[in-house]
Amino acid sequence: MERLLNFRFIVFLSLSLCLGIFTANLFIFHNAFSGIVVLLLSLIFISLYFLPYKKGDKAKVKAIFCALFTIFFIFGACNFTLTVKNFENSNLNGGFYSVGGKVKEILQTDDGVRLLLKDLSIQGKKNGKLKYNAYLFVNGNCDLEIGDIVNFSTVLIDNSAEYEQRFSSTYVLRKIKYTAFISANELSVLSKSPDIFDMTNNFIKSTLSKGLSGDEFGVAYALLTGHSEFMDYDTLTSYRYAGVAHIFAVSGLHIGFLATAVGFLLLKLRVKRALRVLIIFPILLFYSGVCGFSASSIRATVMVTVALLVAINGDRNDGLTSVAFSSIIVLLISPAQLFYVGFQLSFIVVLGMILLSKPISKCFKFLPDKVANSLGGVLSAQLSAIPISLSAFGHFSFMSIIANLIFIPLVSVIFISLLIAVIFGGLFNVVDILLFPLKYVLVAVNFLINAFDYKIFIVGGFFLGGFTVFYYLAMVLSSGLINLHARVRLLSVLLSTVICILGTVCINITDFNAVKMYASGAKTISATVISVKNENTLIVSDVNYIYNIGRLKRLNEKGITELDNVVLMGGMGVDAQVFLTKLRTAFDIKRVYYYEDDLVDKQQNIINKSFPEIEVFAPVTSKVPVGGFSCEFKNQGRMLELKIKDKIIAIFSKIDLSVGFSETDKEYDLIIAGDLHERIFALFSAKEKLSYLRSSVYYDAESKGNVYYKFN
Repeated sequence: MERLLNFRFIVFLSLSLCLGIFTANLFIFHNAFSGIVVLLLSLIFISLYFLPYKKGDKAKVKAIFCALFTIFFIFGACNFTLTVKNFENSNLNGGFYSVGGKVKEILQTDDGVRLLLKDLSIQGKKNGKLKYNAYLFVNGNCDLEIGDIVNFSTVLIDNSAEYEQRFSSTYVLRKIKYTAFISANELSVLSKSPDIFDMTNNFIKSTLSKGLSGDEFGVAYALLTGHSEFMDYDTLTSYRYAGVAHIFAVSGLHIGFLATAVGFLLLKLRVKRALRVLIIFPILLFYSGVCGFSASSIRATVMVTVALLVAINGDRNDGLTSVAFSSIIVLLISPAQLFYVGFQLSFIVVLGMILLSKPISKCFKFLPDKVANSLGGVLSAQLSAIPISLSAFGHFSFMSIIANLIFIPLVSVIFISLLIAVIFGGLFNVVDILLFPLKYVLVAVNFLINAFDYKIFIVGGFFLGGFTVFYYLAMVLSSGLINLHARVRLLSVLLSTVICILGTVCINITDFNAVKMYASGAKTISATVISVKNENTLIVSDVNYIYNIGRLKRLNEKGITELDNVVLMGGMGVDAQVFLTKLRTAFDIKRVYYYEDDLVDKQQNIINKSFPEIEVFAPVTSKVPVGGFSCEFKNQGRMLELKIKDKIIAIFSKIDLSVGFSETDKEYDLIIAGDLHERIFALFSAKEKLSYLRSSVYYDAESKGNVYYKFN
């Protein structure tokens, strides 16, 4: 009798490790009940699968398997817990420090130039070397290169392992414990100390710049190194909407191209398989170092190396075992990877291709084999990525299926050609000649990407939640991995699909009817977004003279791309025209309300002239006619009182000590304030208090991200 499921020992260990890490995450960042549920389900699973046995079964072997499951489970949980605790226990708790560090990454952002600094040392309340890294935002122009040793003095702000009510895998994974802000004139370069990886990265940059410029240079540099800082934001956005921006994250695609190219060359030189692995692995590892040892490049290097090792004896590669073994290595080194979107996409896409590419290809058997296989590979990858894309980015693109069919073969040629051009062009000073044809290829590619509005192919605004399990169960059942009779398999797939669809519809209808609120705090802008069914309202509490909307843009991933109402509170003195111009880069705006008696005519005329499609209502002196909840100005526009469902919420703008706040015995459910929030919190009573700006006493939206509230 055929087994229901072919047991794979490595897959079994990988699953137990993942379950241990996931359970620890639930206990730390969610609630103990969820962790207990997963723990009990894990115990039930192992009991049902391994413990029952009949006469003749190998009880000792099953006992060993159970022990290993427990060991890997406990190790994963403890390793993750220790990683998080070490990160949290490295707080400096504020303080002014003289800081020295090495530049490992340079990126242009809305907050200025962002530097990733490693090998940090400090002098101040504490002295010595730090084992974690820092983000340094520099306001102004700074001429720096990767590998520069810099020095500055400022306050180092501690980053938390929790961001937007969930585990911040990016901070923990990249060991970015601290954040600092300075002006360019406060930064000094002590010396240049690039290592071999830094020198190679700088060599690639300087070589490409000799033959390329503008978007072509930005795309080429990002394609080779994974650093997209020289790409125009609109161009990068167009690549994202087309569903092919993954070509700028050095991952399995790039590592696979490089391994294939080197492997082909070694094959022609008649190098034996074992020796090929010994040559290819260091090359892949070196390339990963050039890319900053990014998480994606390390994952890909491990996965490709495992596949090469398996193939040494000429044995048939078991894809599931190879992927599972790769995941074990990666997660043992860094358990935080499990919650990193790049890790999830990398492994789920590879698993999807292993499971579904052949079944899907058979559906296109009327086409030539190469076309059918390509369709099977792309469709299986895209289908497997949909739930993660919806969860992480809020959308996925149908266009990505067609785009990837065209782009993947093209990108492979461009990648290898660029690599050859950089190596030989830079060494023999013929880069202009070698990059000349590639320049026009990149011009054509950028033209095709920017020529169309791929945004129309974006699908989003909903999520699968826990029913993601049934989505992937349907995939596994469809693949034939579980040995079932054809009719039983079909019924099981249909049942899983129906449950997934019905469950998704139910939870999204419930979510649609709920009122959602996001409090977004940053050094430059404090605002709250309230979403009621089809109407979104943005309440702007404070805006500095120099500001960016990077934090607010993240709400696009939550499906908030249109603002029906923008309410500008009193006391800000913001130039509404400039602010709305920047805001419209991320949101479509219908109506604006603002509280500024002395600027009514001027502001209203300017807005009407600059944005004729936007309705402007001013001055607003009391109730704001937004839909779905009550919104009323108080205290000369510096306070908004909201009534959402059965909750009463007060939002404060920048406080003016000359404006007296009327006393009230009312107890609010929630108070949100930024400037001088401690004084406001002392004046008003509330069950919960949230600071827009970073606070050592109160829960704050600056360090925690867009703080989310839901009112059913």
